[in-house]
Amino acid sequence: MKRKTVIGWGLILAAGVFLLNPSPMLIDLLPDVIGFLLLRFALRRVASIMPSFEDVLDTGNKLLLVTALRIPALFIMLGIWGKYANQRALIAVCCLVFAVIELCYLIPWVRRLFSAFYRLGEQYGCNAALETTGKHFRIAPEKLELMTIVFFCVRQALSCLPEMALVPLNDGTVEYSVNWNTLYIPLMLIAAVIVLVFGIVWFCYFAAYIRRMASVAETDTLLSEMSVNQQATRRSRFVTLKSATLLYLLGAAATFDIYLDGMNYTPDIIAALFFCASGVTLVRFTGEKKAKWAWIVPLIWGVAALSHTILFQHFFDEFALGASERIESARVAYNHVLFSAFANEVLMAVSSILLFLMFLKVIKNDIFSPDIDPHFAPVMQKTKKSLTVQSVIMTVFACLTAVASFVYELTLGNTATVRIDSEYTTGFLTLPVLDWFPLVVWSVGGIWFFLSLWVVCRLRDEAEANLLL
Repeated sequence: MKRKTVIGWGLILAAGVFLLNPSPMLIDLLPDVIGFLLLRFALRRVASIMPSFEDVLDTGNKLLLVTALRIPALFIMLGIWGKYANQRALIAVCCLVFAVIELCYLIPWVRRLFSAFYRLGEQYGCNAALETTGKHFRIAPEKLELMTIVFFCVRQALSCLPEMALVPLNDGTVEYSVNWNTLYIPLMLIAAVIVLVFGIVWFCYFAAYIRRMASVAETDTLLSEMSVNQQATRRSRFVTLKSATLLYLLGAAATFDIYLDGMNYTPDIIAALFFCASGVTLVRFTGEKKAKWAWIVPLIWGVAALSHTILFQHFFDEFALGASERIESARVAYNHVLFSAFANEVLMAVSSILLFLMFLKVIKNDIFSPDIDPHFAPVMQKTKKSLTVQSVIMTVFACLTAVASFVYELTLGNTATVRIDSEYTTGFLTLPVLDWFPLVVWSVGGIWFFLSLWVVCRLRDEAEANLLL
């Protein structure tokens, strides 16, 4: 049987491909979040042996979260681009904020990654990590590190600079010497070409460096021998549990619905995919191979969520708010929306309950040593009970969030017409009777998220104290 490599060199190369492409207006054809997810899979085993790689994963987790948030932000940007031309300056602000935040994490992440490679060369004899070798694309590792930082700086700058052309709007009421809006497409194409060419050059040197390290078989053999150590196994299990809890938190955060003009810009399919990944990771951690329902149900939820998003968007593209009260075809169409919403929220609640059951198995069987000193047994039982109660409350609020989300869409079918009479406009506006109800949804969801954060932090602390002893 072929031995698994401790470092996934191929996954690192695949991640580099996802990170080299430009992303104007947050449109990322090869999503960065997938690249950082691949890097996490590539380094998860070696992180259990070398703390320097664990530091890389910690910084990578922050980048994983930030780049994941770019997906719902993209939907918001597209909505603004198509429907609110006089607000396109917001696109420039949003792109600039994401570029700055990502760069603040990218630079220390690059430094930690290369520092981990240097330690690989110093401690395990991987000379390729420290020297300039090979026939093609040879460059000193220190210069490659600098080149990587410069590439990401250029990439982040050129991913948002073309959007600055959207700031001075030409709305027809003021004469401009230059309509800057028309320059956006040429500037975007020029920036994309520069980033892509620079990215390909960087990737050629980076890939050559990775391949040279991967060719040193002695390094991986030594790491493989160390990986069977009991402490390394425990650290690996702890990293797996951290991944599961992080994915759960990302799923809880992604359930927040942001509605603009009848469209949900944070569809539940994102939360479903995070829950599915959390379920897969928890199954790995507990070793419960028969507990496939922990990720299969969230996967089914993702399909239902996608169907609901399509039906909801199609309804508001064809009908206005309140049309279901006046038009028979609109009423029938909205009934289909409500049915899909019911199925979506039920599957969300069931997914939350199934993940709770997995966390319950972790609390009862996996984070406390079975041969604990009898003197500390009462404290352990008290901690287990406390964590269980908090997990139950967390899951109750997860289900309440699902209920509140469905009720919100149910209230959209009951509307009231309000007369608007001001110095600027006169007319009528259709509003939901319970127009304040989104505050209830956000409040319940917020309580669920913060309860989840509390439970996750306690679970991690207990696991770290017991698994890494």
